[in-house]
Amino acid sequence: MSQFVVMSPEDLKETIERAMRNVLSNQQTSKSEKKNKVLVLSEAAEYCRMPVPTFREYLGRNEIRGAKVGKTWRFFTEDLDQFLRKYLRKTNAEIEKEIDDELSK
Repeated sequence: MSQFVVMSPEDLKETIERAMRNVLSNQQTSKSEKKNKVLVLSEAAEYCRMPVPTFREYLGRNEIRGAKVGKTWRFFTEDLDQFLRKYLRKTNAEIEKEIDDELSK
C-alpha cells in the first residue's frame, strides 16, 4: 500500500535542509568521538581490520603508537589512522605530479 505526501516546494526545501543539517551534525559528532576514542589492543587490531598477532608485530617494530598502562596497551584512534595512512598507495596522477615537480626543478 503506497502513501503519498503532498507539500509545497518551500516545505520540501525546508525538510531537505533540516535533514541535511541533521546528517552533517551527526557526522561532526561521530568524527570528534572517534578522534578522542581510546582502544585496547584487541579493539585497536579490529579497528585496523587486522589479526591481533599481525597488529602485535607492527607494535613490536614501533610502527604503531601506543601507551602501555600496567599490563595493557591503549591506543588513540587518531594514531591508528595515522599508521594506516602510511600505507596508502599513491594514484598514478599523484605519481605523475611528483615526477613533473621534480623535473621542473
